[in-house]
Amino acid sequence: PGRPGEVVAQVIKRTQCDSLFAGAHMSHVDGRPSAIVVSHAEEILRHTDIPVVIQP
Repeated sequence: PGRPGEVVAQVIKRTQCDSLFAGAHMSHVDGRPSAIVVSHAEEILRHTDIPVVIQP
């Protein structure tokens, strides 16, 4: 239990993995797709020391 970033950081430490995949979704404005939003990525990555590449 905990915040998403804390939980993911614990799993990474416990499993000793060297990569992280974060999901994304489309935001909607007035019922239409607007922009890609990376889900919890900023919070999660603040709790890790994993190199990050963000690709649109």
